[in-house]
Amino acid sequence: MERFIDGVFCNIKNLKFPDNNKIHFISSMARVTWLARTNPFKFIDELEADLDGIDKLEMPGKYNLYKDLKILFLDLQGAKMDRYYKFKKRIYDYMDKQASKDLENYLISLPKEAVLERAFSYIELADLHRNVEDYKVGTVLMYLENTIDLYDENLLSLETISDLCPDLERIRKIFKDQIVEINN
Repeated sequence: MERFIDGVFCNIKNLKFPDNNKIHFISSMARVTWLARTNPFKFIDELEADLDGIDKLEMPGKYNLYKDLKILFLDLQGAKMDRYYKFKKRIYDYMDKQASKDLENYLISLPKEAVLERAFSYIELADLHRNVEDYKVGTVLMYLENTIDLYDENLLSLETISDLCPDLERIRKIFKDQIVEINN
């Protein structure tokens, strides 16, 4: 399996793909190889060597790539990971300090007709705000309520509210007063 992956990687690396496509491909290969329990480090090395390329990615690609890398780094453990300390820190810093701002700016830049992209952005913003130490329920609820409103306004259906957030109904019941404040 690893020889096959190496062969594919060498072939793709030598093709004339746009840089942003190569970066996304390499990121995907890092995750796929790790899920296949083979060596993802050659892909991680390639990504680490192209930090400028990653930072030049347009939204939402940049956000998605950093999010995928954070998931990968959460799963990777051990002494080999020590050499990626700076790269991991950069990924975590982006997700903790910049991702929300980038998503907000991306959301503002979207036309009204980009309903699914706007919904994606609201959901991701809710998720980012839900996964911080100083978790502000009102902020998370605002983003989720905006998503629900967006679906309603555009006659899109949700199978259930839990498609957006599995614990939304529980949060709503616990924080009824905050929801009233948000809506007023």
